[in-house]
Amino acid sequence: MSEENEEVKQSEEAQAAEANANAEQAEGAQAEAAQPEAELTPEEKLAAKEAEFEAFKEEKRNEYLLLYADFENYKKRAFKEKTDAIFLAKKVILEDMLSVVDDFERGLKEMEKNDDEAVKALKEGVDNIYRKFINFLSQKGVTAIDTTDKDFDTDFHEAIAMVPTPGMNNKVIDCTQKGYMLGDKVMRHAKVVVAQDPNA
Repeated sequence: MSEENEEVKQSEEAQAAEANANAEQAEGAQAEAAQPEAELTPEEKLAAKEAEFEAFKEEKRNEYLLLYADFENYKKRAFKEKTDAIFLAKKVILEDMLSVVDDFERGLKEMEKNDDEAVKALKEGVDNIYRKFINFLSQKGVTAIDTTDKDFDTDFHEAIAMVPTPGMNNKVIDCTQKGYMLGDKVMRHAKVVVAQDPNA
């Protein structure tokens, strides 16, 4: 029995020694981990702080660049929305006036067919009003789309008829209603008759 007690005692002592050794090892590791911090020279500490500051500065610089890019995109988007809104407002108002221009032009064409002196005098007055009206629209950025001897272009023309014409293909041969631009955008497409070569 005493031998068993002796063995248990020795085992307990071995475990206690191992536990003490582990504790000392852990304390040593902690001391080693903390030691380099304490052993840094002032120059090394300064270099570490400078590196930390450079990293912080780079992070803030990247944040600034992202913010600046977002703001520039916002400005461009806001400017486009503003110009689109202005264009739409002008288009709605000026587009309604185009029917008045059409009526002027139809009236002037009819007057040209009449040789009566009174009608000629009337035509002169109407023509003056028409030119003033066209000048007003021009000042607002409205210009007529030229269709004379032009190739058919869906960006500016709307084909209302295709006429078989040997030797001519995809050419505008008549304009039934003028088209108009507002600045560099189409406000109304020109309605045109297009030549189509049957042999093409």
